Amino acid sequence: MMSTALGMGLAGAALGMYIYNNSKPSYQRKIQRGLNHAVDEMSDVVGDVSDHVRRTMM
Repeated sequence: MMSTALGMGLAGAALGMYIYNNSKPSYQRKIQRGLNHAVDEMSDVVGDVSDHVRRTMM
């Protein structure tokens, strides 16, 4: 099960890179902006979770 999930993730990443590399520059910029937004959101979530864990541990 774990190897299947890992294989699907790698296949998805490879397909995503293929699509990105073969797309127009304007679409590549949209993808980059979307990824930057997703990373910012994940950073906020991780910060909130770590703050919560710190408060509950003390």
